Amino acid sequence: MHKQKYFFFYLALVFYSLLIIVLELRFGQSYVRNYLTDIKGPVFFFAINTTITTFLLWLIAFIYLLNSNALRKIDHDNRRVYYCQLQTLLFIYLGFDERFLLHEKIGGFLKINDALLLSFIALVELFILVKIGRVWKYEFKCLKYLFLAGIFFAIMILIDGLLPSKLLLRLSLEDLFKFWAIYFLFMFSYREYNNELEKLTAK
Repeated sequence: MHKQKYFFFYLALVFYSLLIIVLELRFGQSYVRNYLTDIKGPVFFFAINTTITTFLLWLIAFIYLLNSNALRKIDHDNRRVYYCQLQTLLFIYLGFDERFLLHEKIGGFLKINDALLLSFIALVELFILVKIGRVWKYEFKCLKYLFLAGIFFAIMILIDGLLPSKLLLRLSLEDLFKFWAIYFLFMFSYREYNNELEKLTAK
């Protein structure tokens, strides 16, 4: 089973590589450059905030992936494994959403405020945390990061949904509150990982 997982992973990478090659052969270099171009702009740190937040979201997903693999091998609590797997999938999606503006595109297509879609995703995450993860059992030193993430996320949603788009400081504050919300989610996932390691190594 372990080797089979890696087989499909490498198969996906090979398919991706072949697809890029076929696109250039079929449509030329100028077309395929749309997929291979560097992220660059008029200033040195162009799109730095999105770069950091996307990295953090995928890092959170990776932490939960490590946690689920460790729990599956050492522990027999299927609920915890399932919780970590759901978190992995959710944060992989959120990384893609952050990088490729998925919820904005979906909101435009459905003609609804994209802040509502983010709120729905937040409710899904809350369900995973409470119903499956049972986070109310965690110590405060771990939960404080989750509380802070929730507060910063709520403020970001309010700014996104209520303030005029051209208002001075609206853009900076919205993205910075998002940055801090994601950072505290990263710290929460890291604390979870450390807690699981401590429990597993104590056995």
